[in-house]
Amino acid sequence: MGSTLYTLIAVSGFLELYGSVVYDPSRIISAILTGVGFIGAGVIIHRSDHHV
Repeated sequence: MGSTLYTLIAVSGFLELYGSVVYDPSRIISAILTGVGFIGAGVIIHRSDHHV
């Protein structure tokens, strides 16, 4: 639900700036999920007793 909201906000914001926007929502969602996974992996590594 957060990814959908972020996508809609990003598209509507760029639409107001540029008039017409060609976008691929799957790329936006993919980038968001990659970022969340990266942060999640960092939290897991940081929370363990041994810092890798």
